[in-house]
Amino acid sequence: MVWLLAEFHGLPHGVTIGTRLDPHARQPAAATMSAPDGSAVEISLTASDDGRYGVTGTGPTDLWAPVEEAHRSWLTHGKPGWSRLGLTVAEHRQRLWIDHPDSAARWSL
Repeated sequence: MVWLLAEFHGLPHGVTIGTRLDPHARQPAAATMSAPDGSAVEISLTASDDGRYGVTGTGPTDLWAPVEEAHRSWLTHGKPGWSRLGLTVAEHRQRLWIDHPDSAARWSL
């Protein structure tokens, strides 16, 4: 859900989301994001001893800030699940919303 909301919180067009595999364990070791301008972010999928997950970013665009903003929005709205999302499609307007089409939590597509 947060990845979808990040699209509406300033994630640039054309960002690709993927994973980096651990070659020894043959399982994902990190989530990745990359943008057409060469910016990239890698998010460790293993917590450090203090319970935090490492985030490393490079390039001219901060790709992680929109994800953090989307996460705050998701928390503010009570961690909504997919069943609380809706989509209104009209001739000249499309909106994604949480709970109700007229809620404050809505974003234009």
